[in-house]
Amino acid sequence: MKPDKIETLRKRHPWYFDASVATLPDGWFHAVDHFLSQLKEIGDLADCVVVRFERMPYGLQAFVAPWQFNWTGESALALLKAQEALLLASQSLCEVCGLSGVTALPGSTERAPASFFCEEHLPSAAAQVEQEKALWADLGFLFADGPPSLDPSMPEDIRKIAFDYLGKIAAQVREWEQVGYVHIRIAFEDGLLVMRPTYIPGYELLVGMEITELCSTAGELADTRPYIQDWTDRARAIFGSLIGEGCVIRLTSRQFYILQQTLKIAASMDVDFVLKDCIDWNPGYEVDYDCGTTTPFLEKELDGLMSTLVVRLGFTETDRPILPEAPGGRP
Repeated sequence: MKPDKIETLRKRHPWYFDASVATLPDGWFHAVDHFLSQLKEIGDLADCVVVRFERMPYGLQAFVAPWQFNWTGESALALLKAQEALLLASQSLCEVCGLSGVTALPGSTERAPASFFCEEHLPSAAAQVEQEKALWADLGFLFADGPPSLDPSMPEDIRKIAFDYLGKIAAQVREWEQVGYVHIRIAFEDGLLVMRPTYIPGYELLVGMEITELCSTAGELADTRPYIQDWTDRARAIFGSLIGEGCVIRLTSRQFYILQQTLKIAASMDVDFVLKDCIDWNPGYEVDYDCGTTTPFLEKELDGLMSTLVVRLGFTETDRPILPEAPGGRP
């Protein structure tokens, strides 16, 4: 979904907004906007639910988890109806333009989700699927369980990098007669392309080193987190009192996505959590937080949660390359 549409959803629904909307196509914007509006009408949920969107093989699914809310039968039924309406809308709206009257297009692999396009946008989408089918047919031997399904949220430029480097790896495997000795795992996680090789005993060590280097290079080229930016105001708009007075949040976009997930969990704990700072000093870091009166068990749980956050943010990687600041002070 384009940044302007994401920002619109963030401003209209600050308490329900989740970064997972970024993985959705533009054509589903109005369906998501309507669903989030329905949440507010169901009851005064405010900060009492976590919403996450996920594209399933059959369409768009909204997962809603209550934090602290005494659900009634009436509100639960209303939520189920809203979720069903969102799913049906995703199956009837073009992913590109959002118009109705669509055709379901099977994915390029058996495990790839179906896509939905209007008459105008179907031909180009179908051509891309056929192109990917041909690529998977040529690269299938690289995967232990057959060609995987690429995450539909993977940007086109990263998709190109993935296929480009899979082609280079396939050429190396064939040249060294290593078919059956090398398998690749590919995924798109937290905005990053992940390509990891596994080797069967008997493989050539030299070719293994080259393929490991190719996988590493592909991940570096596709890295979508190049800039450290100031996210303090945005975090305060989303999480309100969870962001302490004087708090500074300076992270990459991927790091901020991870922080949001952690803050939602912390907010669901009865610990009066407040984030005081979360800064990538590049190199070095600062993560500071506080909580009110709580039990030793909950305090231990919170400390474990924040320790995990530090690891997921990559702050333990002492040899991590220096990242640039956002050009022109981009917010």
